[in-house]
Amino acid sequence: LHRQVFIEAKILEVHLSDDSRYGLDWSKLGIGFTSNGGGIIAKNLPDAFGLTFNGSGALVLSEQSMFAGVLDFLKTQGDVSVISNPHISVLNHQSAVLTVGYQFPYGDIDSIDRDEETNTLTIGAKIKRAILGLQLGLTPQISKDGIVTLHIVPTITRIQGTERVEIPTGATSVQSISNPIIDLRELATTVRVREGNTVVLAGLISQIKQLNDVGLPGFGALPYLKNLFRSTKNLQDNQELVIFITPYIKKI
Repeated sequence: LHRQVFIEAKILEVHLSDDSRYGLDWSKLGIGFTSNGGGIIAKNLPDAFGLTFNGSGALVLSEQSMFAGVLDFLKTQGDVSVISNPHISVLNHQSAVLTVGYQFPYGDIDSIDRDEETNTLTIGAKIKRAILGLQLGLTPQISKDGIVTLHIVPTITRIQGTERVEIPTGATSVQSISNPIIDLRELATTVRVREGNTVVLAGLISQIKQLNDVGLPGFGALPYLKNLFRSTKNLQDNQELVIFITPYIKKI
């Protein structure tokens, strides 16, 4: 019989509070955390809470009911929202990608032709699409004793800004093309977990910056006085993704 892995994922986004703006403080979940040298927090939590760390240092929930306890902890660090709850089946030793996001279209140069008589350039453009959001790459491997080894690669992409490229098309003419600057954040890890247990991944933080105009009501429409009653504030929203992954072994 062939074996495959049914994977259930929960993807949460935590809008970090000021106290947690540098990332989730997992030390508040239990006492006595240490690092295993690879940047991963690794130590057993109190048995009463029911959390353990496997040999690779990954946080593992041995029961689905423990998700509520971790969720309550996350709420102490900021506002929590559920981004997605995808499910997928993957054959043993095969790879799959879960995507939560959208395709962003933008123009790119496809061809450049020169007119020898006029010495001008004609630029042909085509539409490209960048995937923005979260992509979660998963490759499961089932051992003989029923342990699932998961190679996990989460990637976050966002638009950070735009870059304008100017191309001379003649002696005095220039054509401009604006391309998006993509901010990419990625990590890769391999964990071993028993069927039905849940692996928790975190640490992918994004900073969303925006300008906020604040003014007194009624004065914004006055052409000469509106700037006297208005101020601009720079706001930054620090967001951290927390990913829960639960594998189940199926025979086909």
